[in-house]
Amino acid sequence: MKALTRRVLTLGLGIVAQPLAEEEYAGYFQPFIEGDRNPVTIFPRELIAATPFLASVEKGMDRLAAYPALIVWGKQDFAFQETERPRL
Repeated sequence: MKALTRRVLTLGLGIVAQPLAEEEYAGYFQPFIEGDRNPVTIFPRELIAATPFLASVEKGMDRLAAYPALIVWGKQDFAFQETERPRL
């Protein structure tokens, strides 16, 4: 799990001035301590359980339309490529 987490952080952060220190990585690894698989199973379950709440948030988004907003996102983030960004 540590290798995957480290890779995702590296890809997600894109260009960084310097690599994260081991202490900084440790904060991301903490939920995935060897031998404790609960966080790995709890996180997806909680996301799925939040579907009704997230749907209600999405329905209320039109109430925010009158307010100006600027969303800044790194172009090298693998999660939001060119095809996803225009809809934001």
